[in-house]
Amino acid sequence: MASRPIRRRRFALLDKIGIEEVSEFYIEECSGVRDLCHQLFEVTKEGTRPGNQDFYAWIKARGHREFWKTTVWAKKEIEKEKVFIGMHDMMEKLDDGKATVAEAKAYLKASDENLFAVGRRGRI
Repeated sequence: MASRPIRRRRFALLDKIGIEEVSEFYIEECSGVRDLCHQLFEVTKEGTRPGNQDFYAWIKARGHREFWKTTVWAKKEIEKEKVFIGMHDMMEKLDDGKATVAEAKAYLKASDENLFAVGRRGRI
């Protein structure tokens, strides 16, 4: 199979980096697993992005499933906290007169959408 050498290279890269580093990078730098794979893996075909199948196969093969579930949960909680902190800051700006009601409504609407997106993310 043509994909086996690619998978071996990706597994070797992930083994070299380690689950802890991968998890930290995912939490701090990536918008999701697809973005993580895009940043870690080489593109095999012009104009395409690497999928996440090899990444999840590596997690399963190395027994990192529970660790990864915890990582995904932590990322969700951190993102929720960021949304709530942003909402709190906007309410303080509104109270101090540094923001208009229209700005606050727009920000709160965007925050609500972000919370919805965070709630959908992270299913394994």
